Amino acid sequence: MTVYSEHMTQMLALYAHPERFAALEARWGFRLCVVLREGNGAALTRWLLTQARWQLRYQDARVLIFTRTS
Repeated sequence: MTVYSEHMTQMLALYAHPERFAALEARWGFRLCVVLREGNGAALTRWLLTQARWQLRYQDARVLIFTRTS
């Protein structure tokens, strides 16, 4: 049996529903986001690329790093 904390459950839900990131951002005040380019992080990456508040600052073959603009 696998047991996840509430925080981990919310983070895992982002992979299926990246639009939920905005609610978590409001709650936790994220200013930096590091996501995997492929696999589970791909949908969240695509969503962040469409958000004006988040700017891509770095990328390599494995990860992308975003910062919040305001």
